[in-house]
Amino acid sequence: AQHLVVYRSLRMIAPASGFLWHTALFLGLLTFLPGLIGAWTAPFLPLTALVGTFLAGHAARLIAPPKVAMIGFASSVIGLPLALLLPEAVQIWVMLALFLGIGLVPGACFATIPYLNHSSEDRAKANGALAQRGNVGTAVATPLMAALRWAGPAGPSLAAGGRSALGLINLVVIHKNLSEYA
Repeated sequence: AQHLVVYRSLRMIAPASGFLWHTALFLGLLTFLPGLIGAWTAPFLPLTALVGTFLAGHAARLIAPPKVAMIGFASSVIGLPLALLLPEAVQIWVMLALFLGIGLVPGACFATIPYLNHSSEDRAKANGALAQRGNVGTAVATPLMAALRWAGPAGPSLAAGGRSALGLINLVVIHKNLSEYA
């Protein structure tokens, strides 16, 4: 019964929806990207994303948190295909910038919980949904990315770009519906 209450509420599920797509994207990239662009990048990618997460907190003071998450997804929709087109020497810098943008998403999703849910009970439920959806994203990220490794760097990059696009579309639709019913 509690799950039905949470999953029927756009306010409670909106932050979790963004987080689902983030985890499905982020963990897959962390797993396979260093093998494609250089193993030495492995520690720098998550640290760069962490900087983005902290930046999201500051950005959420100026811009509505859902919009910050949308900016993060939009940066990876643009950045992933761009990285494929650029010379290898430039790709690492695009990827670091991309991970900064990807890092905006979880921080913005966390900030969206109190932004949309004003009671402590609703915030607790929204946090639970975020944890559940994050677990789903974590579970599917690596297998989905591994399934596309046969296509070389383009397969995982396009798959990650597709997940970013779906995350962006998902948030736009949810928040459009929220504004219509506010």
